[in-house]
Amino acid sequence: MFARAQAGKTPDVDPSQATPDLSLRVRAVAENVPVIRHALGAIASTRGAAPDVRSAIALAVTEAAANVVLHAYPNGAPGVLEVEVEAAGTQGQLAVTVRDDGTGIVRDAPSDGLGAGLPLISAVADRVAVQSGRPGTELRMSFSIAA
Repeated sequence: MFARAQAGKTPDVDPSQATPDLSLRVRAVAENVPVIRHALGAIASTRGAAPDVRSAIALAVTEAAANVVLHAYPNGAPGVLEVEVEAAGTQGQLAVTVRDDGTGIVRDAPSDGLGAGLPLISAVADRVAVQSGRPGTELRMSFSIAA
């Protein structure tokens, strides 16, 4: 498991402990990445996230969804991409979970990408945790949206 926390940040919200504010289940295809990005931007906006936080959320969720599309289902096999969002108003956190039921993260596998997705997500989110197995990968991110 990969996790990172920045000093002084409030703990992230465990989305499995509550009913999500938003739940999406779509085909893991490139055309659905902007749909997810826009949905997350809208929920962040309605929860009062500042423009820079909305940009960070959009960047992180775009990277996470693109990773599912590119890597989770080899050889163009059909698959699903799931996104859940939990906005904990009193804690000022937006927790985002992106998951698939694909092959899991394979270390040292050949890739068409630069391998910068997870480090980039870690740089813009307050907390990141990744669980990968067979099947699937779950990426949980949290962002402080408090004013």
